[in-house]
Amino acid sequence: MPDWRHEDYFDQAVVFDKKPQVEDNSLVFFMHLPSAYLAPLLNPKATYMGGFLYHPEDYPPHEQQRAEKRNNIQPQYLRYHFEEAQRQKIAAHKGPIYLISIDWPELVNDNALKRFGLQGKLENCTPFMTNWTIYSPRLAICRVEKRVG
Repeated sequence: MPDWRHEDYFDQAVVFDKKPQVEDNSLVFFMHLPSAYLAPLLNPKATYMGGFLYHPEDYPPHEQQRAEKRNNIQPQYLRYHFEEAQRQKIAAHKGPIYLISIDWPELVNDNALKRFGLQGKLENCTPFMTNWTIYSPRLAICRVEKRVG
C-alpha cells in the first residue's frame, strides 16, 4: 500500500473503493490530516480549500483533547484571518458544499459548523477508502448546507 514516501510506478496510483461524487461548482474543504491529495482526482470544475480550525470547546468533553490535536491551523496563525476568509468564501458560494475528513463522525458537530454558517447531518456523509494512507479507512465526504436565518 502506498504511503507518504516514494513508491514504484503504478498505472493508477490512487484507487478508490467508491469515488466521491462532487458536482460542478461545488466548494470542497479538506479537513485535517492528509486528504488534499484527492483534489486532482475529483471534479476539476469544483473549488477546493484546505484547513479548518477546531475550537475544542465546540465539542463534548470526551472529544475536546482529540479535537485540539486535529488542528492544522495553529492559534498563532489566527492573525492571518484564514478562518475569516473561509467564512467569506462559504457565504459567497452559490453551489453545493462538502467536507472531506477522517474525522467525519465528530466533524458533523452543530457548534463547529455554526461558526462557518453551516449545518449538516451525519446521514449526509458517505464513507470511502483509497489505497493511499493509513487514515483511509476513516475517510468520508459530507454534504453540508448554509444555515437559514
